[in-house]
Amino acid sequence: MKMLSCKDLDSDIECDFTAEDETDDGVIRKMVEHAKREHPEKIQEMMENMSAEEIEDRFRMEIKEAW
Repeated sequence: MKMLSCKDLDSDIECDFTAEDETDDGVIRKMVEHAKREHPEKIQEMMENMSAEEIEDRFRMEIKEAW
């Protein structure tokens, strides 16, 4: 199982959401869905400064193996 939390991406954010899935792509998909719904301003800011590929790479770098 793989996981990525909002706090992994932004230590200043006050959100306890963690995306979990068997694959990196699944984790990224769940995180993007959550971020668009709960943190639209953060996603907008990222999209203004990074390409979609760069955002995906940034998310992928922070994915951890769940124990």
